[in-house]
Amino acid sequence: CPFLHASINTGDIVLSPDGDGNYFIGEVIGDYQYVPNSDKPHRRAVNWGSSKIDRADTVSYTHLT
Repeated sequence: CPFLHASINTGDIVLSPDGDGNYFIGEVIGDYQYVPNSDKPHRRAVNWGSSKIDRADTVSYTHLT
């Protein structure tokens, strides 16, 4: 979604897949940035924690919002 960055705020918790059925858990710590001529031009700084959660466990997390 091209406007997803508009709905993400500093302090939000985000998930990113690791490719093995798990997700890294992170906290958004920076404002939106657009970096032209980049393969991923839409960016937010995220503090990624060291723990992961299994994809099957994400259902319980989605009900927190």
